[in-house]
Amino acid sequence: MPEPGFYYGAMYMSYAFYVGIVVVSLPIGLRWLKLDITELILWLIPVFIILTPVIFRLARRSWLTIFVPYTGKKETKASA
Repeated sequence: MPEPGFYYGAMYMSYAFYVGIVVVSLPIGLRWLKLDITELILWLIPVFIILTPVIFRLARRSWLTIFVPYTGKKETKASA
């Protein structure tokens, strides 16, 4: 059972993902696509709204992998 602070950490991780998307989108939108900053923001707002569930799940999964090590799949023997 994750502690309440776990979700705060995942929230900060999702913020980092959003910042990463903006950092990548700015040069692409402004230089390659020749968009105005207002047009770029108007394109990013719906993208962020649509991607919010995906990004938050990715953030929770990423935050969890920092603290819980993966031990592999345990094999169970079936009784015959």
